[in-house]
Amino acid sequence: MIEIGIKGRQDAVVQENMLSTNVGSGCVKVFATPMMIALIEKTATLSVEPFLEEGQSTVGTLVNVAHLAATPVGMKVYAETELIAIDRRKLTFKVSAYDEKGLIGEGTHERFIIDIAKFQSKADEKSQKCNIKAIVFDMGGVLIDLFYDRCVAAYKALGFNDICDYLDPCHQKGIYGDMESGKASEDEFYDFFLSKCHEGTTRQDIDACMKSFYEGPSEKTGELLKSLKQKGYGIYMLSNNNPIMMRICDSDFKKVGIGISDFFDQAFISSSMKMMKPDAAIFNEAIRQIGLNANELLFIDDSQVNVSAAQRAGMNAILYTPGEDLAQVIEKALR
Repeated sequence: MIEIGIKGRQDAVVQENMLSTNVGSGCVKVFATPMMIALIEKTATLSVEPFLEEGQSTVGTLVNVAHLAATPVGMKVYAETELIAIDRRKLTFKVSAYDEKGLIGEGTHERFIIDIAKFQSKADEKSQKCNIKAIVFDMGGVLIDLFYDRCVAAYKALGFNDICDYLDPCHQKGIYGDMESGKASEDEFYDFFLSKCHEGTTRQDIDACMKSFYEGPSEKTGELLKSLKQKGYGIYMLSNNNPIMMRICDSDFKKVGIGISDFFDQAFISSSMKMMKPDAAIFNEAIRQIGLNANELLFIDDSQVNVSAAQRAGMNAILYTPGEDLAQVIEKALR
């Protein structure tokens, strides 16, 4: 167990490769400050190493040390450290360095306890080349903006006062959800919704309520998707949705040049697939039909539940927060 008071000492002899002139830290042939710091870090590391769990080590995160005196080549030097504070995984050391004539450096040094495998894996990710070949977009909340309260108000104006029992910002309920999962037909949906509204309400009125649920896509979004396609990325849609909304939306997508039926390489819609996010089946089937490896796909959704499900399926997936710059989010993910 690591405890305050652990001390360490490491000795060395100043060699040619430790001089400022050879490590790029100066033009005088003396013990280089970076080499003194390295000796201090080594001392702190080795002092606590025997007290760590298997698979753990420490990494330096802060050095606050003054280099007080110069040391020539060939002279003996040593560093001493003492653990003076422990804050969960953060270790703080009092440190000093000496040569044969006395004190040459002193200060403090902080290190963090890390899991070696996890730390190395995270670092290695930075060097991995991005290999995304296709982007899979959620529709509502990503490509189009949703206005839940406005839609609720539109239905209530028709007399459908308990609409919130069926309409949800992310996952629809009751017969609304049944239509999105392919269990209920359009006729069944219309008949039920009309039965909840004032007499004389028409299917066109229901369609108008549905259309009030969203705005977009914007011209900016259209240009973004077209530019991604021109760069060679496959463009797909994966949405929990129903045939009525898809029919209404398609004309708005066409207005900005990204018609659902003729621009997207494929649109995976829950009602036709009879599968819904976040179930694994819909992600696995989309991956199969696209014909690429899961790790070659980037999935973008505004629901963390859906993002997590996509990641479990092996896809690269990112959470989009409505209002963010979608182009910047994608650019960052493709680096």
